[in-house]
Amino acid sequence: MIDSKKELSSEQHTLYIEAVPEKKRLIDKERSIYEIIPKHKRYRVYIGRFFELKKGLHSVFNGLREASNRDYLELMINSGGGLVNEGQQFYNIIQEKFYKRTIAYLDNMGYSMGALLFCMADKRVVYEYSDLMFHTYSHGSHGKGGEVKSHVEHTSKKLEKFFYNIIVKSIPFYTTQISIPIISPIWSLKAKSASTS
Repeated sequence: MIDSKKELSSEQHTLYIEAVPEKKRLIDKERSIYEIIPKHKRYRVYIGRFFELKKGLHSVFNGLREASNRDYLELMINSGGGLVNEGQQFYNIIQEKFYKRTIAYLDNMGYSMGALLFCMADKRVVYEYSDLMFHTYSHGSHGKGGEVKSHVEHTSKKLEKFFYNIIVKSIPFYTTQISIPIISPIWSLKAKSASTS
């Protein structure tokens, strides 16, 4: 690691790891009370398409798995979407290593799996001209009739539950401000002003 920074890349995503030194913040000067923020690492991932064909996400995920319980994750999302399985791997990493310590920035667009990843964060930042788009999943299957039917039913149940847990349970404004069902034709939500949740 050079200058306490490290970079790992895949075809579509780049992970930067930066060591952040301990900081003291004065709370009460008369009583000499300080808030101490222990040293930690900031993991920042720039998210492109979820469609790794050659290299895979092994180095990025391996780097993220090195995180301690003091480290936090920033997701810089500019994604047209892609494979749900890759997004589910990010979900697993967030739950395992960065639970309640994830911030997502919608830095232009979060379509499809990019929108779901945005919803996975604990804190979200949307810019004035950012786009967020959800749609029902694309799926294909082949094989014998019973196998195809079983695979489609299994995938449908699993993904509908996954989408519901990520979108409806994670986004407080979803049920009160948007009345469009999760599993629907393509729809989008355009940010009106920069905001956080």
